[in-house]
Amino acid sequence: MLATDLGYEAKQSTYGGTAPCDFLRTFRKDMRRTTPRYVVVAFTGNNMTSCMADEAGEALVGDALYSTYRRDLNRYARIATRAGSTIVLVGPPESRGRDAGPMNEVYKTIADRYRGALYVYGGTYLTPRRQFRATAPCLSGETPDRGCGPDHRIKIRNPDGTHLCPEQPDGYSRSFSGCPRLRRRCDEVRRDARVRATAGNLSPRLPRRPRQRPVTDPAVPRGHPAPQS
Repeated sequence: MLATDLGYEAKQSTYGGTAPCDFLRTFRKDMRRTTPRYVVVAFTGNNMTSCMADEAGEALVGDALYSTYRRDLNRYARIATRAGSTIVLVGPPESRGRDAGPMNEVYKTIADRYRGALYVYGGTYLTPRRQFRATAPCLSGETPDRGCGPDHRIKIRNPDGTHLCPEQPDGYSRSFSGCPRLRRRCDEVRRDARVRATAGNLSPRLPRRPRQRPVTDPAVPRGHPAPQS
C-alpha cells in the first residue's frame, strides 16, 4: 500500500519464523533480474528453520545466532550495494523477556560498513525508549470500539510478547482487523506519503548518515603536522 502511494512497485517476500538465510538464494536471483532503488530487510532473530541449526540439528542461540545473522546480512548488503541499490536494515523492536539490543547492533554494524546501507530501528513507535510495552495511551479517535480500554490505554502487542496484533491468536494477520494501533499508524504513514507524492517528493524519509569527521591526534596542535613514525 505504501509503495503504491509513493509511486513505487514493490515485491514482498515474507514467511513467519524465517531468518535471512532462508531468502538469500531468492534474493540473489531477484537482484540478477532487476536493480531496485531500495531493498528493505527486516528479521527479528528467528532460529526455527534448518539453515539456523548447528551440525547436531539444534537451533543456534547466543553468539552463534548473532554470528550467522551477521554473516548473512553482510551478504545482503554486499549484493545490494554492489548493484547500486540502497539497502535499509530494520532492526527489531523489543519483545517481552528478550533484549533486542544485540540484534540491533548486528544490523547497525553492517549498515556502517557499506556506503549505500542504512540502519533503522524498527521499534520507534512500539518501543520508543527501547523498553517493551504491551499497551500505550489511547490517541484521539481511538474509542472503545477501536480498542481503547477503560484505563484509556490500547493494546499494541500480542499476549505472546512478540507479535503486533493483540487480538490474533497467531500473533499476526494479513489484515489489520486485530491491530487497531498498527492500522492507525499505517494510515498516518500513507497519508504522509500521499501528501509528499502530491508535492512531487516521492523519496521515502530515511535517516541521514552522519558526517564522518577526520580522526585527529589531540596531542598535536592545529596547524602543525603530525609527527612521522
